[in-house]
Amino acid sequence: MGATPPSVSQVAEAQPAARAAPAGGRTERLAVLLRSPRAPIVVLAVLGALAAILILLAGRGTIFFFDEWNFVLDRRGWSASTLLDPHEGHLVLVPVLIYKALFGLVGLQPYWPYRVVDLALHLACAALMYAIVRRRLGGWAGVGVAALVLFLGSAWEVLLWPFQIAYLGALVAGLGAWLLLQEPGRGRDWAGALLLLTALACSGVGVAISLGVLVALLLVPGARGRAWVAVGPLALYGIWLLADGLQHPSSAGGVKLANLPDTPAFMAKMAAAGAGGIAGIGLDWGQVLLALLVVLVVARIARHALTPWLTAALVMALSFWGLTALGRAQVGDPQAPRYIYPTAVFLLLALVELPVAHGRARLAWRPAAWVMAALAVAFAAVGNSAALRDGGRALRDATNTVMPALAAVEVGGNAVAPNYQVEASKAPQITAGRYLAAVRDLGSPLPTGLTGQLRPPNNAAIVDGRTLPAEGIALSPRRPAPGPTAPTVVERINGTVRSTGAGCLRFAPLRIPSALDLRVRPGSALVVTNVGRPTAQFRARRFAPDFPTDALGDLPAGQSRSVTFPRDASAAPWVVRVSPAQPVVACLAP
Repeated sequence: MGATPPSVSQVAEAQPAARAAPAGGRTERLAVLLRSPRAPIVVLAVLGALAAILILLAGRGTIFFFDEWNFVLDRRGWSASTLLDPHEGHLVLVPVLIYKALFGLVGLQPYWPYRVVDLALHLACAALMYAIVRRRLGGWAGVGVAALVLFLGSAWEVLLWPFQIAYLGALVAGLGAWLLLQEPGRGRDWAGALLLLTALACSGVGVAISLGVLVALLLVPGARGRAWVAVGPLALYGIWLLADGLQHPSSAGGVKLANLPDTPAFMAKMAAAGAGGIAGIGLDWGQVLLALLVVLVVARIARHALTPWLTAALVMALSFWGLTALGRAQVGDPQAPRYIYPTAVFLLLALVELPVAHGRARLAWRPAAWVMAALAVAFAAVGNSAALRDGGRALRDATNTVMPALAAVEVGGNAVAPNYQVEASKAPQITAGRYLAAVRDLGSPLPTGLTGQLRPPNNAAIVDGRTLPAEGIALSPRRPAPGPTAPTVVERINGTVRSTGAGCLRFAPLRIPSALDLRVRPGSALVVTNVGRPTAQFRARRFAPDFPTDALGDLPAGQSRSVTFPRDASAAPWVVRVSPAQPVVACLAP
């Protein structure tokens, strides 16, 4: 007899099972893949590449900004003061050496190599955070913490402004020391000491890191003999600090005791801004997150004694906030983006150490908890993207303000007074003499060169407007004697022109509006006499195709005014427009 054929119900029951089998297989393969030790590294590499692209795009179209000009103008030599003088109380030997290396390699343009160095240090900082967290909590926890650092757009100054290699260099060296010193070993100790010394030579952030490491080594059982790893670099830093204090008694290493009453509030705002920056939600919600962290730390102390490295992380954070407050509370910028980055790193280190009881802890979360953690990290990254975008815009706005001013000084050359302040708001450090000296040594920082800045419709009109005050070009009641040659007429509008002899022209308007455009070579002066009653106006352009809206000045009825255009670095002539209502006489004086 043959086999009994299956019933319809049996076939129906078998089909869903057959369809479910492949899905179960895919889930199992995904679980195996996620358990692979290489998977977190691959994901971290992808996130790092994505963060690098976003950071490079956000900071496009920028040049040197604010404090960077101090390096460009003052740190080109090789004297001891060039290398060791403080910047705002910080020892910046390593950043100065990096900038000097870039000066030699690329000059002041292109600017992207400076940004790449900053980006490389940022990526290194995130990678070190991954390595530290991976030792404590596993690879996927390391990816989450590193991602919070990678996309920390609230700290956009550090991500987009190469000057902040001072902070990043200190953090990279300090985190490297943190990682090495977790285990004993003579080679590790010497390497850790060298890294701490490097951190101290980058910025004052290295002081906070070195103090934290010192505390950890004093608290780790049997490790007090290794305390020299931090004591040695701190002692050398103290010698530099003492020497600087003797040389600059008023600076006292940047610390101002007058800031002491404002220090607690300043520290609290710094901490809250850092906590809010991690999550991308700002200061107000950052205060809530900070309060939760304090509760977690207090609960940790209630259940267990503080571990040495948790204590170290807290000491780092408190030292950084306290030293910054003592040096900067009078400025009133506790939420500055550059402070958010070190604060975030220190707070994350503390969070990582919270679940550690006996040297290592592993997160035994259910899949749903990991999904929620991943969503929280993604939420923070998206929230931080707005700050990164806005920070890039702010730097580009500053660049677009400073570049025409620099171009005007390059055009003016020796015709500009050496002490002329090029851009008081965005680059107050720059004076014309110091800037031109830097250009002679290192080349122009203008991305398209001076020619590109003068080519309409870019910044030509703005450069014209900046050149006038830079070269001191203004109307004067002085009336120099006319030369033998009359000014060249570029255009006359609604009027007639005739020669009056002795290098002069008479322009008679036929109807309003009227204008007379005259070409004046550098090294010449134009003298105009208003024969009629109404006031006439002067406007001047050089590289721009159109005259500016704002007048260079007014010519009262029955009076004369002259305007002198000095010889400068450009042979391009000026074009002056006189807009009278009644006849004027224009003469050219050599």
